[in-house]
Amino acid sequence: MGSPDLSACDYFLWGYLKSKVFTSKPRTIQELKQRVKKEIAAIPEQMTRRVMENRRESL
Repeated sequence: MGSPDLSACDYFLWGYLKSKVFTSKPRTIQELKQRVKKEIAAIPEQMTRRVMENRRESL
């Protein structure tokens, strides 16, 4: 069971980032942090807008 503090957006974001970050296996914590930051910065703005619109519609 998931945390009640996590929203559908949180689950989407984690799944998306996980698929991107772990395409090549980070070997150190520092490399993992760098890849997470890089992939967050690369999330397309349109994708973020769609996620937020879908979230509003589901409320």
